[in-house]
Amino acid sequence: MNPTIEFDELLRYEREQLDHWKAFFAKAPEGLEVPFAADADGGGRMATVRHVIHHIAGVECRYVDRLERIAVTPFEAIPLAPAGALFDAARAANARLATWVGRASQADLSCEIEFQTISAGTVRASARKIVAHTLLHGVRTWAQLATVLRTHGAPTDWYHDALFSEAFR
Repeated sequence: MNPTIEFDELLRYEREQLDHWKAFFAKAPEGLEVPFAADADGGGRMATVRHVIHHIAGVECRYVDRLERIAVTPFEAIPLAPAGALFDAARAANARLATWVGRASQADLSCEIEFQTISAGTVRASARKIVAHTLLHGVRTWAQLATVLRTHGAPTDWYHDALFSEAFR
């Protein structure tokens, strides 16, 4: 047995979680409008849970674009509503990332990519680091959403921990 966690396991874990979240919001759509982290004007790109899910999907899509060496998708091109379309966009980004990872050679993973970020300026990183960042970004941000929803009286109805996931061996 390989003693490492592999990207394909994390991708499967992400798909599991997406399925749970999609089902959760189908039963509790009001949870999408729970406030998250509004800017000073009360709005912003992280204002509600829906906006944060949009952010998660957008980050993954845009990093896959960079890995595929294609034009970076504008956040505005990713649907914010309806919820089904938003989750479809997240699933599509996961599928694209899984396809890229499945075909990537060691040389592909080692290749350095330089790109412009929205908030941190120009960054240079290996493709491997970009994949790891993308997946961990999603895990961390979904955990924040679970906490915010719980504090607003809308706890989720499944275990989020990797320990309970079928994705890991």
